[in-house]
Amino acid sequence: MKHGMDFERIRLLFTELRDYIAKQEDMTSSYSLKQLRNIVMILESDMPDKEKQESVLSTYRSLYMGRAGLTEYYIWDDDYEIRLKLNEPLERVRSELWTIMKPYV
Repeated sequence: MKHGMDFERIRLLFTELRDYIAKQEDMTSSYSLKQLRNIVMILESDMPDKEKQESVLSTYRSLYMGRAGLTEYYIWDDDYEIRLKLNEPLERVRSELWTIMKPYV
């Protein structure tokens, strides 16, 4: 197993992602939102680090499997500039999470 994860940093990122997606009130994101809530709950728990890391990785992987996850999730607006602006926070957080998680997946 790699060096320990920065649980605090990824908790902040997953919390930001959870809150941003929840604010969109988009019914197509209910699966992702549930998984994001689970990840934050795991990260805030007092479970042992190894178990916490395994649980976070497993749930993170499930976010990118199939159409219900974050793979194809984006916020739509007919105006291209507005659409870019709305999706920028999602892309920033997803990118940083991937940078942190990729050595483990």
